[in-house]
Amino acid sequence: MIDWTLKWLFFLPATGKKIEFGRRLACGFSGGWLYLMNCVMCGISGYLLQQPGANSARLQAFATIQHHRGPDNRSHFADGGCVLIHNRLSILDLSENGNQPFENERYVLVYNGEIYNYLSLKSQLEQEGIHFRSTSDSEALFWALVRYGPQHTLARIEGMFAFALYDKQEKRLLVARDRLGIKPLFYALCGGDFYFSSEQKTLALNLDVKPLYGKAVFAMQGFSEEMNASTVFENIFQVSPGAYLSVRPGQKPEAERYFSLANLADQKLFEEQDKMSAVAVAERFGNLFGQSVERMLMSDAPMGVFLSGGVDSSLIAAVAAGLQKDISFFTANVVGPQSEVAYARQVAGHLGKSLYEAPFEHADMTAAWVDVTYHYEAPVIKHANSMPFARVAGLARQHGVKAVLTGEGSDELFLGYPGMVSNKLRNAALLPLELLEKIYQRIPGFANNIRKGNKLTLLRIFDNIIQDFHKQHVRAEIDSTFHFLPPQKRKEQALTLVMLTTHLSSLLWRNDRMGMMHSIESRFPFLDERLLRFAANLPLRFKVRNEARLHNWRHPFQVDKWVVRQMAVPLLPQAIVYKPKKGFPTDMMRKVQVDPDFFANGFVQGLFGIASPNLPLLKSTTDQYTVAKFAAMDIWGRLFVLRQPLAEVKERVVKYARL
Repeated sequence: MIDWTLKWLFFLPATGKKIEFGRRLACGFSGGWLYLMNCVMCGISGYLLQQPGANSARLQAFATIQHHRGPDNRSHFADGGCVLIHNRLSILDLSENGNQPFENERYVLVYNGEIYNYLSLKSQLEQEGIHFRSTSDSEALFWALVRYGPQHTLARIEGMFAFALYDKQEKRLLVARDRLGIKPLFYALCGGDFYFSSEQKTLALNLDVKPLYGKAVFAMQGFSEEMNASTVFENIFQVSPGAYLSVRPGQKPEAERYFSLANLADQKLFEEQDKMSAVAVAERFGNLFGQSVERMLMSDAPMGVFLSGGVDSSLIAAVAAGLQKDISFFTANVVGPQSEVAYARQVAGHLGKSLYEAPFEHADMTAAWVDVTYHYEAPVIKHANSMPFARVAGLARQHGVKAVLTGEGSDELFLGYPGMVSNKLRNAALLPLELLEKIYQRIPGFANNIRKGNKLTLLRIFDNIIQDFHKQHVRAEIDSTFHFLPPQKRKEQALTLVMLTTHLSSLLWRNDRMGMMHSIESRFPFLDERLLRFAANLPLRFKVRNEARLHNWRHPFQVDKWVVRQMAVPLLPQAIVYKPKKGFPTDMMRKVQVDPDFFANGFVQGLFGIASPNLPLLKSTTDQYTVAKFAAMDIWGRLFVLRQPLAEVKERVVKYARL
């Protein structure tokens, strides 16, 4: 039914009837493929020891520290030197049938995530003689791994996941992570023993590991949240997105890659979409997006939408409301002039839905800072809005919601960041300066005297080093993916893929940790595999489009995320459809006042060797925002390096920090 529904929407003029139909959607995406599955949202952890011995104290510590990821059930498998732990957050099939580990006489599986296309996989396995005893995607994943092996299975499954499969006979452990790294998965190597976990702190607080101080310092710039393979701790790493590790006792893990973002490039699909009309492209996007939202609404527990008031989350809300009448909307109201709550209220009213608001005053920061840092697992600087984000996640949990839809990924896929859209305008504006630069170069020493140095150069170098030149490897790989395009178009087309592996990583980090802090699972309709392929091979003119109207002063006469906004036209108020991106703004970090005594006997003082009498100079010689960044780093260091109790660190923050 979805095909004709969206054709009707796109070809009909924007009348009141069309808008009303768009509001309701009459479950129009129900094309017969909505299904039930035992979806497992949780935390997983475990270890494979060189010498047999389960270490029950460590087992309990691992399970306890991740309790918030799965408060509904805790189970484990222990056999010799292998331990697999599962903390379950039950969302589909709320019965005991969904408890893990999943086990037969040879293999054991702990799994976190959802496999959207598991039914087709299950059907094939049944034809090959596999008898299923449950309706779970866990069982389909289990038997596929057993029968087809990891490479074939991982190439086929669609969704977000992290899992560990243990072969009792071979004494071999396999750990894997989804294509984009939506689900976190960390591992540590300690004296021949292998440990893994959904959370970095599970390993950092239970193993004898030390921070890499150089990386820790530059975590102040938000670099740690963008790491895809390393961490700021010695001997703690991440399973890279699109990869899996094979581990045997006492041996170095063997890494295998099953997916690269470069795999998304498809010359045939690009050329097909390049020949399509704007209407046809918008129709295709509408079909894919509607299917994605419906797939991600699967739940036996109450569902919600995090509604910011921007076009992305509002479009999700509109489609979800047409599919599920009892869907709940939640928004964070950062009280003050930057609040966007009015837009969220406008969308909820337009859709005839109630909106639950989580107010967050600037003064709330000091009480929330430490708890949020503990769950965020990094200095809370780059995404200071994590604090109100955690507040709205807590509100959703109070209303019984366990899973929410969020709009992350749209800006990366369809170039919604103002700096991307205005690249062409910037190049034109800088042309006279480039000409002047060439003239200046002819006068010895003149250019150096009048130019300001590039203050970001050294910072970018450290960024590259800290992330093990990950961005450079990614760009080198992606540069060749669109080989069939001219050089300039190749660079523009590859920008989406680059953004998916850099900035998106930090957003997924925030969403996962702030949601799971309150046992809330985040789902991302824009990151469905079919939408990824569509967007990666969508010509730039359908993402950024020239128009005669001025919608955004930052890129006049150009519309970003054009195809997304086109779908929103019949579903949302025009003010929302063309609303410029703000990005959940908050200026709390710039307004917080931190007393010098805050740093006494703390991580920052020890790291930089600051003499106690000089602590007041740290504040008097540094701008307020930088002092706040040092404070954020100090909180992180006290928790994860000095391992001070949460209550003690919270008491210190409340005493010495204020807004």
